[in-house]
Amino acid sequence: MRHLVIGGEFLITKSFFLRAGYNYQRRKELKIPEKRGMTGFSFGFGFRVYKFQFSYGRAVYHLAGPSNNFSISFDINSFYSKK
Repeated sequence: MRHLVIGGEFLITKSFFLRAGYNYQRRKELKIPEKRGMTGFSFGFGFRVYKFQFSYGRAVYHLAGPSNNFSISFDINSFYSKK
């Protein structure tokens, strides 16, 4: 049970989605008992514009500060014309 990691992605529209996750072991090992926090939780969102996908994610490892991630991705093959 201590290695349980739960995550999910919710498609709001065809080009917008939300993501959330929970890591039980990270929460138990890194939380501070005197303070409640979001240690072990992660969330994010993303959207598509034309052929590009933009994503943002935030993971909380400790009360000292979370990790923020931004990404831009695309499929190179989508730029080639089909014959």
